Amino acid sequence: MATMESLIGLVNRIQRACTVLGDHGGEGMGCQTPMSSECLRAYWTPAMERYFIDLMLDHMHRDNRVGHTFNKQAWADMLSMFSAKFGTQHDKDILKNRYSTLWKQFNDVKNLLDQSGFSWDDTQQMVVAEDYVWDLLRELMDEKDWNFLEDIKQEIV
Repeated sequence: MATMESLIGLVNRIQRACTVLGDHGGEGMGCQTPMSSECLRAYWTPAMERYFIDLMLDHMHRDNRVGHTFNKQAWADMLSMFSAKFGTQHDKDILKNRYSTLWKQFNDVKNLLDQSGFSWDDTQQMVVAEDYVWDLLRELMDEKDWNFLEDIKQEIV
């Protein structure tokens, strides 16, 4: 399970970097309180994220998925169990947004690993490449995206 903890840690570091850069994960992070007109960002602890991932895996194994998402009953069950465990009053949009964020981050890492020169280091639990490969990538990226990757790299080291 060390791999899962490392992935959760990486996702949380990416979240912190997004916060610093002013990118709060797209539109509608969901409301902390149903009656509030002002929606707040939900912060996820590693325990919360691990539990949510376990809930999703459980529902996936029970065939409660429709395409790349879950059916209505699965979302309701996950929200109920998540709220009971952590004593939160989030709406299901918080969970759906987290699912979308995790899915996007998974695809970003997968796409990077599909490129020549990148690989996964099990010891460091991160994507690695020779310096010249990172240099080539930097030439292809705009400055904001590159600064984001540099921030992540510094957080990992």
